Amino acid sequence: IAWSKGCRMTSSRILAVDDDEFIRQAIEITLTPYGYEVIAVGNGEAAIDWAPRIRPSLLLLDVEMPGMDGWTTLRHIRALPECSMTPVIFLTAHQETPNRIRGFKLGADDFLGKPFDPEELHLRVQNVLRRHGDLERSVRERLSSRNAPPDAAFTGSLDQIGLASLLSLLEQER
Repeated sequence: IAWSKGCRMTSSRILAVDDDEFIRQAIEITLTPYGYEVIAVGNGEAAIDWAPRIRPSLLLLDVEMPGMDGWTTLRHIRALPECSMTPVIFLTAHQETPNRIRGFKLGADDFLGKPFDPEELHLRVQNVLRRHGDLERSVRERLSSRNAPPDAAFTGSLDQIGLASLLSLLEQER
């Protein structure tokens, strides 16, 4: 285990999508010292191209971009089987409640305003990845307790799935 700035190094891959080169550089400068591998692209089309190839651990996504906006980009990425459950943090200068609600309906895990504080970005990334990792471990434990193969996605019947999980799955598919 390597250590940097008193924090455990990670190997999480982050796909950062923002049309502003300065923001992309700020994300890379902020997160790489903590061991994150940051792949930064300037638009939604590039994100859709890169996402299935690199299978990011997290998506940092600008809302307002020329061409394809962040909302549309997320819909396309969620439609990719390899990325359907990838956690997302929206980066936006517009944090009004209707925008946050729209993002959460699309499956966003968090929002961060621009300009952002580097320490806050790191902590939000760390927290979202930790929560996502906890969820993955929980699913693996449930599958292994049922003697299911570790690569099994879903087994059993719908009455075994909790209502919240079922609604979340349906929303993802929509």
